[in-house]
Amino acid sequence: RATCTPAEALVAPGPRVAENDTVYALLAFADRAPGPWARREDFVAALVADGQPAALAQWFAMNLAPAGGGYRVHLDTAAIRALLADYAAVDLWPAVLDAAGGAVELVQASRSTTYSDADRAHALAPHVRMSIVDGGHWLNVDNPDALVELFAARLP
Repeated sequence: RATCTPAEALVAPGPRVAENDTVYALLAFADRAPGPWARREDFVAALVADGQPAALAQWFAMNLAPAGGGYRVHLDTAAIRALLADYAAVDLWPAVLDAAGGAVELVQASRSTTYSDADRAHALAPHVRMSIVDGGHWLNVDNPDALVELFAARLP
């Protein structure tokens, strides 16, 4: 059965060029400035100074681990890039558009460019429902309450 819940479809189901998004900016920052950081707050401040929103910087700081009397970014950025490249190559539109798979829920952030005009045209299939939620690509950071409300409304 090929269904997507709102949580699974925060990006368009088609293949994509992933290197132009915030994830790569965060990975680049982690590579440039792995630490040690004296305090988590110092890391957050540096990430904000690098152009990221405070809420996103605070969320990303969860990837810091104690090291040498401070904190270091605890991520294998090369492995993450490889996983993202594999993920970006996948085209799930055939599964989404197969009505035999059941209803499909898609979520688009109102201030995100993740869904193209072509993606939105695909979402017009009768068994596909697209919800637009106020926020940027990082809906879990920008508008978690709206996502919870959307999820709860879809529960049986």
